[in-house]
Amino acid sequence: ANRRSIEEHLLTYQVDLAILSLIERQERFVVEFLMPYELLIVAPASHRLVGRPALTLHDLQQETFLLREQGSGTRLGIEQYFAQASMSLQTGLELGSIEAIKEGVTAGLGIAVLSRESVALEVANGNLVILDVQGFPLKRQWNIVHLKDRRLSRTAVALRQLLLHSRIGSS
Repeated sequence: ANRRSIEEHLLTYQVDLAILSLIERQERFVVEFLMPYELLIVAPASHRLVGRPALTLHDLQQETFLLREQGSGTRLGIEQYFAQASMSLQTGLELGSIEAIKEGVTAGLGIAVLSRESVALEVANGNLVILDVQGFPLKRQWNIVHLKDRRLSRTAVALRQLLLHSRIGSS
């Protein structure tokens, strides 16, 4: 689900615990760092920009981007990044999942900004290529989030502890 709906589920007590990157209403939540991640720009192997070194955002100005729907944390972060560089982001398709975006990029419908972990297999098998774009990868972080005034269930506490323990083991 996208960030906005997950926050709403937390606020309405439908979800005990979530993992989010961007948190809009931080004052309402307990936010604990989980782990860093990187956002990359990927293209199909046959894309005209593949292999070109040190691309700029200006080089991507005419490219069609495949993006998550409004409310997605990744989309919000990318839109902010491009806006800070005074560049517009040309949206080709809005898709509801990372898997759909990867399939669209592989099919040549556009390029996308996705996490390194989400594209590792496709990059390894040659279906997607990471573009060498100045300023990328963007460094982000995953956070464990829960409502401040809500007592977590034993299951949520156990999951939180497992996540935090695995974070320490992977550092």
